[in-house]
Amino acid sequence: MIRPVALEHAPAGSVTARPVVAQGRTLIGPGTMLNPTVLGLLKQAGVLSVVIEDGKPEPTTDAKAIIATDAQLRPRFASQNLRHPAIQALYRVSLMHHAKVGLGPQRAVPPPPAPPDRGRAPVASAREIADLVESIPPLPVSFLRISEVVGDPHCTTHAVATVVAADQSLALRTLRVANSAIYALPGRVESIAQAVALIGIKQIRSLALASAVIDLFGPLPPELIDTRRFWEHSLGVGIASRTLGELSGERDAERQFSAGLLHDLGIAVLAITMPAVLAQTLAAAAHGEALTTAERKRLGFDHGDLGAALLERWGLPPSLSEPVANHHSGVGQRFARETACVHVGELLAEALSLGTVGEGQIPPLVMPAWDLLAIDPVDLPKAATVTLEQHQALVMAMLG
Repeated sequence: MIRPVALEHAPAGSVTARPVVAQGRTLIGPGTMLNPTVLGLLKQAGVLSVVIEDGKPEPTTDAKAIIATDAQLRPRFASQNLRHPAIQALYRVSLMHHAKVGLGPQRAVPPPPAPPDRGRAPVASAREIADLVESIPPLPVSFLRISEVVGDPHCTTHAVATVVAADQSLALRTLRVANSAIYALPGRVESIAQAVALIGIKQIRSLALASAVIDLFGPLPPELIDTRRFWEHSLGVGIASRTLGELSGERDAERQFSAGLLHDLGIAVLAITMPAVLAQTLAAAAHGEALTTAERKRLGFDHGDLGAALLERWGLPPSLSEPVANHHSGVGQRFARETACVHVGELLAEALSLGTVGEGQIPPLVMPAWDLLAIDPVDLPKAATVTLEQHQALVMAMLG
């Protein structure tokens, strides 16, 4: 159910059901959480009313389904402190979601038997490994050109649209996103210029990065990684990270989206460069060992370190590489808030089963990261709703 409401009466934390347009320009799309910052910006733009989700409770899920799901779900939360309010809220979100849609296997590729623990083997550092990855090319010229254009403070929608149109894959995905349920427009967007104007220039850069990286890696070894579910997970963490960033008061959370999208890139690199070692670490994770612990035992670094080294090699900024390096520890330095968003965003995406990379349990929540975001646990169901709605639409647009 949806209803229009005067902006001054729109409750903080409510979610838009339709795009908010002012003076012919789309300010925010549907599924946007109206936190105090967003409400203030809309007021400054002269917006008088918005259409929001009604917020009435959904029909009660069958009690038997909840009980059965609870028994299946608890092992995935074995490493969590279920007495903490945030974990309690996250668990309830996961429980109610899976009681409705079911809880499928978290690993699309059957795990091999647990490997013997031979201790840590001396190997090259993450940076040296990234430098040796000759099979992974640099980011495409089209993305570099878009970054250059968007980085110009005087860039125009027309200039960005011209660059987007030159990349056939990106142009197609841009039109798909513009015509997706994220914006839910009454008519179709037919031109790249219209799509860029609707999506926004900064958001186009994030979309271009996602498109470039997905195409660059191509199919991953199917005996190790289900490629589609890997990118479903990556997109899910990106969306969840952005949603949590907005909920914590960030005006521009696109960096959180990009860092969340790229957080597990090191796993894709291992799948290509060291498949035997990745098979061992995934098998250990499937049998209860933390994935990062298994990686450090065998490699001396984890996939976050490797992904960050690759991003640095590509020339991407520390605002992306630092959260990628530290997304499991949840603790950043220069970009602590971005790191915290990706850390908690991964937990939210895992709790909602948005794709998978094969970890058996949901990684433990690092409390300093949660505390830094200062999010009220009662808002996690709203964040989950936004993430689920945007994830379905973005997966269809990006992966088909």
